[in-house]
Amino acid sequence: MFNNVCFNPKTKIFFGDNWWDNIGEIISSYSNNVLLVTSSDDFAKPLLSRVRDLCLKANLDVYTTPNVKANPRLSDINYSIKIINRYNIGFVLAIGGGSTMDAVKFISAAYNNQDYKNHYPYQNIDYDVLPHGAITTAPATGSEVSNVSMVVNDVDYESDIKKMYANDKLRFDFVCIDPNLGLTLPKKQVYSGAVDIVSHCLEAYFTDTKNAYLMKNVIEGIIRSVITATKNVVKDGLDVNALSNLWLSSMLPMGGYPYIITTNSDWVVHNMEKPITSYYNDTHGRVLGIMTIAWFKYSYKSNIDEYYKLFESCFSLSCKEDKEKAILEGIENFESWIKSMNLPTRLSEINVDKNMLDELAETAIGDMGYVGAISKYNKEQILEIYNLAY
Repeated sequence: MFNNVCFNPKTKIFFGDNWWDNIGEIISSYSNNVLLVTSSDDFAKPLLSRVRDLCLKANLDVYTTPNVKANPRLSDINYSIKIINRYNIGFVLAIGGGSTMDAVKFISAAYNNQDYKNHYPYQNIDYDVLPHGAITTAPATGSEVSNVSMVVNDVDYESDIKKMYANDKLRFDFVCIDPNLGLTLPKKQVYSGAVDIVSHCLEAYFTDTKNAYLMKNVIEGIIRSVITATKNVVKDGLDVNALSNLWLSSMLPMGGYPYIITTNSDWVVHNMEKPITSYYNDTHGRVLGIMTIAWFKYSYKSNIDEYYKLFESCFSLSCKEDKEKAILEGIENFESWIKSMNLPTRLSEINVDKNMLDELAETAIGDMGYVGAISKYNKEQILEIYNLAY
């Protein structure tokens, strides 16, 4: 049975060359001032300077907070919130990737409400959020079109674990996506983002909603496109065509589109990944790749036919007569794809302390006592997967 849904997308998408050249005029339709939020990375600084000049040219008062780190923390985000309230700022613009976009979404809802704990996970926002947009610089999370913000709330909670804040009001008013901006990215960031896209696809693919063949066929196509794009980057380097395919692919599983939200998604791998990324401050996509390999090995026997369909469609299989052997070959091919991008495939490669696995598993289950809306893995099962990943 498919879920009942109401799909009402809020975000206007400007895709292509140099849309962001008009960013000052676009923002001026919302406010006469703007806060530009970006990361502290060196590659973001020239773009921040250019956007600032364009906003000043449009007679906007411009303020900046270039301090967003990967896995953004509320203790850092609070500085932006103070700036907004001090200068009565009417628009917030993210300039960067997933972490910067997540930070700005959170800021848009929290700027006039310091009681974050009582509003977690922002299921009920009974006030207008601050208008907010983005110039995105990396294809990965699909945060451009999602209603989710992932933030480490290190102010109200003792642990450094990312919390999910979800509400349709968090969606951007607009996003500008110019694939040319990705040409200066480090390849490792593009590869990590590609794994993130595939992981988002897989979380939706193994649904308990029956006869969801449209969703599965679309997901398989996205995964094939991502793999093709990364192989082209490995072979020929970054180019606009590969980046365009990755950017468009990143938005399809995360935009709340009916072919996805009418089916149930699991999110089991992401919830096993979160404690590791938070504790070790590693890159989201890198850890997802490691955990996906281990999860495949642990879970494939629970649904041989579905796993065979996935690997037969998305990864070249030489063995097709024996489905289980074919799946194991598919897992090897997936791992080879990860390795071809020089990404890690084991937790030991990113210096995770094996003695920490029990604590990480305990953190993963949290108050719910399990991970995965469908899988519902308990602590012992998660620990087994962590050991497979080590």
